[in-house]
Amino acid sequence: MIKLALRNTIKRLAQELTELRKEKTVLEQRYENALGEAEEWRSRHQATVTALLETRSRLKRLRMW
Repeated sequence: MIKLALRNTIKRLAQELTELRKEKTVLEQRYENALGEAEEWRSRHQATVTALLETRSRLKRLRMW
């Protein structure tokens, strides 16, 4: 009786472990996707700031002439 209970417990825990590993994989993929998206937006922001600074600099030079 005890062996059967232990086998059932082990089987249940193994199934839970499998499900948790699947969840972990999904969450890791979502995390990686979010990191990629954040990097893309950071890059776009930096490019926009650079373009803005260049435009300001050109305007200042034009005003000097």
